[in-house]
Amino acid sequence: MANPKQKEMFSPLSDLQAAQWLLAELHDDLPGRVARFQQINDLCANLGIRGTMIPGEVAYSAWFEARTSFVNGNFVATVML
Repeated sequence: MANPKQKEMFSPLSDLQAAQWLLAELHDDLPGRVARFQQINDLCANLGIRGTMIPGEVAYSAWFEARTSFVNGNFVATVML
């Protein structure tokens, strides 16, 4: 028999409730994401073919990840990158 304390590890939300929560989260933050995307887009508009003057594939991948984190509001991840 499963340990009753182990149930606490799992979310009480059903799949539908989790999807509703995620959609609400996306909807509530959409204007902020669009504003951050426009800010990054304006910043990168004149920085070369790929939107950056950072040479190398690894450096570009790190820049891409930082941009994505910033647009999605993961500010701590952006600073850590």
